[in-house]
Amino acid sequence: MQAMNSVLPYLYTISGPPADRPVGARQAPLSALALLAGVLLLLSHSPEAGLVPQSEIIPLEDTQGDLTLAEIVERIEQHLPAGHKPQAYRLGKLVFELGERHQLSPALILAVIEMESSYRFAVKSKAGAIGLMQLLPGTAAEVAKRYHIRSYHSAEDLSDPSVNLRVGVAYLAQLRRQFGHSLHYLAAYNLGPTALRRRLNSGRYELGALEPYVRSIHERARLLR
Repeated sequence: MQAMNSVLPYLYTISGPPADRPVGARQAPLSALALLAGVLLLLSHSPEAGLVPQSEIIPLEDTQGDLTLAEIVERIEQHLPAGHKPQAYRLGKLVFELGERHQLSPALILAVIEMESSYRFAVKSKAGAIGLMQLLPGTAAEVAKRYHIRSYHSAEDLSDPSVNLRVGVAYLAQLRRQFGHSLHYLAAYNLGPTALRRRLNSGRYELGALEPYVRSIHERARLLR
C-alpha cells in the first residue's frame, strides 16, 4: 500500500487533474491505476517454494561449458559412499534444476560440495556447519526464508541432502549477487559475507589464507567439465 501511495501523486502530476483534460483522456490514469493495482496484488502473494527473486538471476559466462544431466549424475555417483549411490540420479537431477534456476554452473556446485563435505550427507564441522554444502543453521534459516524454501524447518533438515542442496545453492547465488566475482563470493561462502565485506572495505583485496580454498574449487570445477 505504501508503494501505491507513493506512485499516485506521480500519476496525478503527469496526467493533470481530471477536469482539465478532454473526456477521452480521463480514462488513462484510471487504466494506469488499475494496472498498478493488479501488479501490487500479484506481488503481495508469496512466491512458489524455491522461486528465485528476479534480482538474483545473473547469467554466468561459463554456463556454456556446464555439465549435462547424465554427466552430473555420473560424477555424483562416483563420489557418493556405497550406501548412497542409489540416490545419485535424484540428487543429480536436483543439481541440474537448481543450476538452471539460479543460473549457476553445475560443475561449480559439485566442486563446492566436494570441497566442503566430500559428498557426506550428515557430516558436521567444529563450527557447526552441516551436510553436503556445510551450512550453519542460522544462515540456512535466513536463506530458506528469503527464497521461500519450505522444506527447511530446523537444523536437522540440513542432513537431508535435497534440503541442503536447495538452501546451499540459493546461498551461493545470493553471495554471487552481493560480491559478483567468483573469487569473492566463494571466499564469502567460506569466511562469511560480513567478514569478507569488512575485509574488502578496509582495502584488503587479496585472498590470503582463503586463496587455496577458492583456487581448489575453481580447479575442480574445470576438471569436472
